[in-house]
Amino acid sequence: MTIRNDIRVEFTPEAMDMMATRNIQKDDVIRALCEIKDNGNATLVDEETGVLSARARMGDQVFWVKYKQTGFCRYLVSSAFRHQINVSGSPK
Repeated sequence: MTIRNDIRVEFTPEAMDMMATRNIQKDDVIRALCEIKDNGNATLVDEETGVLSARARMGDQVFWVKYKQTGFCRYLVSSAFRHQINVSGSPK
């Protein structure tokens, strides 16, 4: 379990495997969850399970996170994706 900025985050084994394959760090997912929590832009994916899907843009990357709230400020991440934004003509 990871604790940061008033939230507790756990990761399923599948999420950990997915993140390792995609070179996504736990801290990046936690920062994305903090951003999502602050902006409230989560979308309910599955009403029966309570799984939410949300995105957070951080710099030139967008993180997509599927998770569910397991308690007050407690979250269980089931998947995470990262997309690099490349804008044509922007300085490198």
